[in-house]
Amino acid sequence: MNQLSLPTAAKTKQFIAIFLPMLLVIGGILFLSYNYEARTDLAALGFQEVRSVDLLQATIAGDLHLIGSDLAFLADITERIHLQRSANETEELRELAREFLWLCERKGIYDQIRFLSDSGIEIVRVNLGDGQSYIVPEGELQDKHDRYYFNDTFRLNPGEIYLSPLDLNVENGAVEIPLKPMIRFGTPVVDGSGRKNGIVVLNYLATNLIDKLEVLGASAPGPVMLLNPEGYWLKGASPEDEWGFMFEEKRDITFAARYPEVWQQIMEGESGQIRSQAGLFTYETVYPLQEGIFSSSGFSEPSGQSERSLSWQEYHWKLISFVSSDILHTNMNDLRNRYGILAAMLVLLTGAISWSLATGKVKRKQAEDALHESEERYRTLFEESVDVVYFSTPDGKFIDINPAGVELFGYSSKEEILDINIADSLYFNPQDRKDYQLAITQQGYVKDFELILKTKSDEKVIVLETASAIHDDDRNIVMYWGIMRDITGQRQLEQQLLQSQKMEAVGRLAGGIAHDFNNALTVILGNTDLVLSRQSDGNPPNTNLLGVRKAATHAAELTHQLLAFSRKQIVDPRILEVNAVISGIQGMLQRVIGEDIKLKTSFSADVGNIRMDPGQVEQVIMNLVVNARQAMPRGGTITIETEQVELDETYIQTHLYAKAGQYAQISVSDTGIGMSEEIQEHLFEPFYTTKETGTGLGM
Repeated sequence: MNQLSLPTAAKTKQFIAIFLPMLLVIGGILFLSYNYEARTDLAALGFQEVRSVDLLQATIAGDLHLIGSDLAFLADITERIHLQRSANETEELRELAREFLWLCERKGIYDQIRFLSDSGIEIVRVNLGDGQSYIVPEGELQDKHDRYYFNDTFRLNPGEIYLSPLDLNVENGAVEIPLKPMIRFGTPVVDGSGRKNGIVVLNYLATNLIDKLEVLGASAPGPVMLLNPEGYWLKGASPEDEWGFMFEEKRDITFAARYPEVWQQIMEGESGQIRSQAGLFTYETVYPLQEGIFSSSGFSEPSGQSERSLSWQEYHWKLISFVSSDILHTNMNDLRNRYGILAAMLVLLTGAISWSLATGKVKRKQAEDALHESEERYRTLFEESVDVVYFSTPDGKFIDINPAGVELFGYSSKEEILDINIADSLYFNPQDRKDYQLAITQQGYVKDFELILKTKSDEKVIVLETASAIHDDDRNIVMYWGIMRDITGQRQLEQQLLQSQKMEAVGRLAGGIAHDFNNALTVILGNTDLVLSRQSDGNPPNTNLLGVRKAATHAAELTHQLLAFSRKQIVDPRILEVNAVISGIQGMLQRVIGEDIKLKTSFSADVGNIRMDPGQVEQVIMNLVVNARQAMPRGGTITIETEQVELDETYIQTHLYAKAGQYAQISVSDTGIGMSEEIQEHLFEPFYTTKETGTGLGM
């Protein structure tokens, strides 16, 4: 029982040792990550709010600048028309009205464009109603001398602009319904003597500005609000909160009353963010007044005068973006829920991993060793590949090549082969390089493309190349990369197999002929022996019959050789001492080659014995010696050598007929004229000869 419990207890102890530290680390990471993400989310939210507010401020400034330009244009038009002082004043006013109408129709953002006399009477007025601009008839023109904006504008110097507070339009002594948020832009107009004789007033439909704030603020998480310096909503989260200063019953509805602490901080700063129990407030102060633009406190009643002029610092709006605490709490709850789920999953995962590590600790070293071995194997894959792996340029320079390539082409180092020109140094025929480049350009790659290349020492190498072209952004080839496989040995084996098949076919043909020829010789020899046996003992043998018998016997020996070549003759293999066999025919060989050729032998004492038909061994040596003699018409030396050799697997791979092991090697060499490369290619072909017709061995 205890023996069964010990492994479990050990694993549990190991589990605790692994799990607790991991749990502490993961808990710490989650805690830090949660706090960081919470701060980041809040900062991102604040940044988004700041961007929205900045964009809104830029929109307001741009619109106000364009309106100021329009006002200056109208003032200039009004002065030029009045300077003409035509005899028909009515026509003059009509022309001015047409100019006003044109601008009102073109812009579509002005509720009214007016020219007021120095007494406050409307001389020309163009209204925008139901999307259409029209000239107000003379009978409907009003007296505006008691409105604050007339007096505040008229007291300015020529060229200066008056900007009224943002309030609601008043018509005939009452706030116009439906509500029309309005900003009035005014500037004095002078006559030819420079005396002020009236003002031009643009009633800008501030609904356009508020609508833009609504559109631009749509991407903000909360509502966008616009407040005047007293804390009244010009645009609020709810329409019921707006324009409190224009209505007696709403005078106490202000941002300042609802969020007093926040309002106090907003009034003390130009811009910033304030976090309160209500939520997140992002604010920016907008100063519409620029150089040459003036304003006043205005008057909330339909008629009355401004209490005082306002400096550019006093005339401002507060642009506020608000994200409620409910939205902030929802975001934080979502974040906490996500981290709670993540924490639970990580605890379970940590437990599973810890248990797995505890139970698998014994195998860790083995896995590490296997991993290291795998890394080493793949790290050296390029360097140790038996195939050539390379990268080269289209103009024929290697960028990189592995050691197999350096070795295959016979160069001493990578640096040396990287310095060569591929077309000149590796190709026997430069046209092959062009064919290769044409194929890879047309297809983008080549597969098993056979090439005949050469080594540094001009030895022939046959390879199969698989390569791809690498292009730049303009589809120009900048590099080739590929693999070359050396098939020189394979092609040699194919040639040997073809030669073997040729020899087998010739052997079958020779065997069939020799078999039939041997049958005929058997009859000739039998009848000759029968005739010779019937001669009387006292009479000498018939010389003609003896000649026939000798010729038939020689022919029979030739047929036996043909049958042996075709493997149809039963050979008589025996254990032979190689050196003794050669010594036994040395005298005969000397007589065959003549006195002008010297025969030398060099026997190895440990050459050993072989198992072969002695006649075949003698015949092979005889044929080689006779061929050597014919290659030395002016005499020379023939050397026969024996030694013991071992054929290894490398040799076997290129000589299919051989088997690995110990062999006795017989070498016959001469000092004759030798053979050309062309003749060497036909060395083992049957019936091939360089001798004239009627000479040679006939094989």
